[in-house]
Amino acid sequence: MATKADLSILDIKFEPSTAECTVRFRDVECTLTTSPANLASDIKSYQYYLSVRKDWLQSGSVAYQQARSALEDLLITPFLDTIGNLGLQNPGADPASLRTLVKCRKYRLRLDEDGEIYIQNDGTGPTCVFAPAPLPDSYLDVLCLDVSEIITENCVSTWPDQVSVKGEMMFFKPLADFKPPELFWRELDALVRLNRQEVPGRLARLKGLATTDDGGTVVGLLTIWIEGQKLADTSVARRQVHSESWCKQVLETVQNVHDAEVLWGDVNAHNVLIDKEEIAWLVDFDGAAAEIENGLLPSTEMKAKEKRAVSKMFETIRNLSPEESRSLGPFY
Repeated sequence: MATKADLSILDIKFEPSTAECTVRFRDVECTLTTSPANLASDIKSYQYYLSVRKDWLQSGSVAYQQARSALEDLLITPFLDTIGNLGLQNPGADPASLRTLVKCRKYRLRLDEDGEIYIQNDGTGPTCVFAPAPLPDSYLDVLCLDVSEIITENCVSTWPDQVSVKGEMMFFKPLADFKPPELFWRELDALVRLNRQEVPGRLARLKGLATTDDGGTVVGLLTIWIEGQKLADTSVARRQVHSESWCKQVLETVQNVHDAEVLWGDVNAHNVLIDKEEIAWLVDFDGAAAEIENGLLPSTEMKAKEKRAVSKMFETIRNLSPEESRSLGPFY
């Protein structure tokens, strides 16, 4: 039998006419549906939840969270035996690798008012849970790692950030997280160019691609793992001591990136990591905030603008609290 703690809740919604929840256990993804009548044993929580769910002030209250948790228990508990049995039907599934997330079996489970659980699936076998993308020929020289080789300690439902390959820690960025997907290819192109030109500096270098189908389909990219804290999360006291040094380091790396005809593209306090040695590292090269046309090299003015944005970022956040810093968007 599975327990609620074994599951990862991907989505949940309670409406006046229905209640639905999507969970994942091992290589099984289940959408659970029940009627409000099955939640009647805690009708007080149900009515309270529906009355305040769109009130952002009350939805952060302890009472709201307690009501939601109680409803989750009522919705999920009747399905636990069934979910556990479904998860045991594929003993070959490896819960420690990314393959569990990339391909899973999907079911719809419905609890009727008579207490019977009905199971439906399409019978087509493993279903991709990401938008498949063939690997373009221009990246055939990039190391491709099959998802079965990429290990994570808690690969239960959501995409993990930290993974390991043959004992080496890496940062995983799934294609599914890029909205729109073009940003994934922009970042990959930038990282590949930086690697090919052996650009020096402190940046999240590409280690390889997570793939399936013998390298033919891309799942995400892998970069070096940087143990550090986001610039946005650093304390005011720490910034006042090190901001000048951090800014200089970032500008040096940005200059190296510009020399390779690449823009960082997203000058943001969330995209700088500070390690325990007070070294500043650049991450995220998807260029979400870059004003650049596809296929064109960045102009001298664009490079100068980006460096001005870096200086502006460090000047702005120097005396801001972490809470204030986290709300800031890209700098221009």
